[in-house]
Amino acid sequence: MRLRLDHIAIAAESLVAGEAFVRAAPGLPLAGGGAHPLTGTHNRLMGLGDVYLEVIAIDPAAPAPDRTRPAG
Repeated sequence: MRLRLDHIAIAAESLVAGEAFVRAAPGLPLAGGGAHPLTGTHNRLMGLGDVYLEVIAIDPAAPAPDRTRPAG
């Protein structure tokens, strides 16, 4: 079996804090992203060839989901 990496995810206290962390580390801006209504989270992305670096955080503007978030 051959495995393929699709995403590298960074869970952050907030999207602003996670984006600031990533900008300070590699010095590259994040782009795109969006909201995940079913989990009450949102994200920003950075393309790294065939892999994405994703910063994900709870969206304070979204209602709390009626299910457990994937990362707790």
